[in-house]
Amino acid sequence: MKVIKRDGRECEFDISKIVNAITSAMVETEQGADFGVAIDIANDIADNLENLSDDDEVISVEEIQDAIEQLLAEYGRFDVSKTYILYRAKKNELREKGWDMTELQQDIYDKKYRYDNETFPEFLDRVSGGNDYIKKAIRDKRFLPAGRILAGRGLKHHGKNVTLSNCYVMPKIEDNIESIFDTAKYLAKTYSYGGKQIICHLS
Repeated sequence: MKVIKRDGRECEFDISKIVNAITSAMVETEQGADFGVAIDIANDIADNLENLSDDDEVISVEEIQDAIEQLLAEYGRFDVSKTYILYRAKKNELREKGWDMTELQQDIYDKKYRYDNETFPEFLDRVSGGNDYIKKAIRDKRFLPAGRILAGRGLKHHGKNVTLSNCYVMPKIEDNIESIFDTAKYLAKTYSYGGKQIICHLS
């Protein structure tokens, strides 16, 4: 059984993701988590999918989430179903609109980190390098790279030569014309990428 993700890619069906999604919603309710119910619902969904399709069939993430909502109600966990529905709505809004930002934060994001009016999903895909785990961590603000990475990662695919580091260290400049001009060359190259250099005397 294959699952179609929202970006169109396919992955193997993983029952543990259903259990995790249900228990995450449960812990937000007064009754708390019931792992037995979470596992029973996940198994019901897996059994239904197995009965309805063969190994070559695919199902969308949205269809699985719809089934979770329905089964939560059938199991009498309306509180969890409500929490799960709100969770889905919040995630969908986050995927489409991006982080909830102040006016200042939005201005910085638009002018410094966002490239060529890219959408928030495009921004996440570029900065994460297409890695789903990193993309989700950035989207949920569990991990944020440094500013230059947010601004510049992936731009080489758009013909932009940028550095993802802030500073570079150069060795001591010798007191001769060759060393001075070599240093000027290295400085110009680094500045052309947007980097800055610190010249140190290394013994």
